[in-house]
Amino acid sequence: MRFISVLICCCMLGLLSRSAYAISFDQNAKRYEIDAKRVGVSYMSRDALPRSREFKQIDSTYYVGWMYEGAYRMDHAADALGFKLAAESLQKALDLLEHDFDKELRTRTGDAMRYIEIMTIHRDWDFIQYALYQSYTYSNQIEAAWMQLRKASIINVQDELMTETYNLMAWTVHRHRRYTSKDYSFLKNSIAENEAYAHQLLDSSLQKIIRDQQLMESFLAINYRQEREPGIWHYRAILHGYALNIPKAAACYKQLKETVYFPENNFATFNLIQGNFNEAALYYNEAKENEGNDKRLKESYYYGSILELYRNNIPQGIKELNEVIQSNGSTPGFGWYQLALARLYLYNGQLHAAGNALKKASHFHEIHMGTTLGESHYQLTLTTLQIIRWNNLIGLQHQADRYWWLKPDKLWHSIVWYWQRYQDKIRWVDLLKNNPERETVLYNLFSSESTISVDEVLTCLTNMSPQYFGSLFNSKLQQDSLRPALTPYWHYAIAKQFITKKQWKEAEKHLTIGLKEIDIEKNTYLQLLSARCYEALIQCKLGLQEDVPPLFYINWFLQYPQTITTSGIAFPIQCQLESSPELKPISDAIRKSNLNCVNDTQYLRLLCHVIKKGDQPTLQGEWYLPGKNTPIRTCTWTIHGEKPANETVFQPLFRMQL
Repeated sequence: MRFISVLICCCMLGLLSRSAYAISFDQNAKRYEIDAKRVGVSYMSRDALPRSREFKQIDSTYYVGWMYEGAYRMDHAADALGFKLAAESLQKALDLLEHDFDKELRTRTGDAMRYIEIMTIHRDWDFIQYALYQSYTYSNQIEAAWMQLRKASIINVQDELMTETYNLMAWTVHRHRRYTSKDYSFLKNSIAENEAYAHQLLDSSLQKIIRDQQLMESFLAINYRQEREPGIWHYRAILHGYALNIPKAAACYKQLKETVYFPENNFATFNLIQGNFNEAALYYNEAKENEGNDKRLKESYYYGSILELYRNNIPQGIKELNEVIQSNGSTPGFGWYQLALARLYLYNGQLHAAGNALKKASHFHEIHMGTTLGESHYQLTLTTLQIIRWNNLIGLQHQADRYWWLKPDKLWHSIVWYWQRYQDKIRWVDLLKNNPERETVLYNLFSSESTISVDEVLTCLTNMSPQYFGSLFNSKLQQDSLRPALTPYWHYAIAKQFITKKQWKEAEKHLTIGLKEIDIEKNTYLQLLSARCYEALIQCKLGLQEDVPPLFYINWFLQYPQTITTSGIAFPIQCQLESSPELKPISDAIRKSNLNCVNDTQYLRLLCHVIKKGDQPTLQGEWYLPGKNTPIRTCTWTIHGEKPANETVFQPLFRMQL
């Protein structure tokens, strides 16, 4: 904080002294007036636009008016066109500044008074350079953004507060690592080469800090390197986390924790990819509290919603996403939030709401601000969730009405959904084929750059070369010693491949081992995995034509009942319905569904009754564990009619209440 205070004071002194300096060289008096009027007006001030117009009217050949105009445009941009317009103003400002003050800009000095004279020029250039880089990046002018960084490395101002040239160069290379020199001139020809190049650029960043330190420490009573080096640790942590180099990434975060630059969001993701879900949730929540109101994707909300999915806390996830969507509106990040919302709706059985969210995401042109996630991640996520939706639509209809194939309307719906799923699956495979990161990001199940949940990955990989993926996941199980918390996921992934090949015994073996590694009481974020393991174990028992222990069905229901509605597995329950005409739609729905009503007291018991309140009765269902008299879940039906859709009546039995 002392360093920032010193800079502010020096900046004010530099502004006044530079004005005098300009006058001494016969600068136009109008520029002196502009310099005087801009005192106290920050780059991002609310008055930036009217000030820019005033300054340009006084002297349009002076960079200051264009700088404020560009800053305002960038701050208010919400799409690529807005950033393109901002870049035009900022480029004009940069050209004018470099033309008029080239000598001052290139001056490097350890003389405090001399530096104060030129500091405002350096600060303005630093801001314009950074804002221009961002504007070029978000308007998809990547080569232009890189050229600005190259120019900055040549000019080499001695104290970069915002631009951090080599750090941004490393970030740019990492962000576009999937491409090659054929796409962008500054890249190498493979992901590995690009990542190595990014590390080299961070080495150059450290060397620049060391060189600048020799000048700045001559008149600033600070440890200059200590103030600047955390920026390098920040990007090192990202690179090491992406490479799953857990020890080195952990070392970087340990260093960052001692500074004010500690990135809670990135550290949360680092914990997420290790399976440390409790810690990940903790730091995502901290990131939500500390993040500003700038218009960019807040990854803490997106990835935090996946954690809520894992522990079946879907109502909370939906609530948070709706709040951030309402707060931010149609700004960058809107598309990602819609995808996250669609995912939660899908896993809660709200397929119509999920379809609306996916439609909004597909129609929104996301520009991916402040994140390494790009359009390829976005399209893969969108296509993945569309496949999940078709799966769920088909599964729900077949589970809710086991006679669907005898009804022309439902048969037709199924044909349409199968065809649409086939088309999206072809598109998904094409995206996968053209994704050079598929082995490091998707097949690793947990990666800092993965935007789809593990459950979605394994669902979409079903029937795609089970021999290959079984071998791959088995090798991951043996090699992934640095992420022991993910062991049950690897066992489940391997079991899925054996199930595809109908090798039930082998699958059962891995599922049993995986379940022994799961402790729901200590880690509630394993609920979805636990439910999937019990579902798969039931499949294995049925495939082996063996009796399924009732406890398997009970545990499946307790962990994630929503997954039952699309499983295709007959689910045994004890069913008790009051004798009432209001309950006839429910009794009909249960009779037609894939629920097996049994008299065995070892299974879950469903009691349905009518609650008389006013003119419109409420229908309520209560679930009981065997031998218990206190319900563990309740559900209500609010849709009444002579012929309600069977799915409409069936879904509330298992859905989480919002």
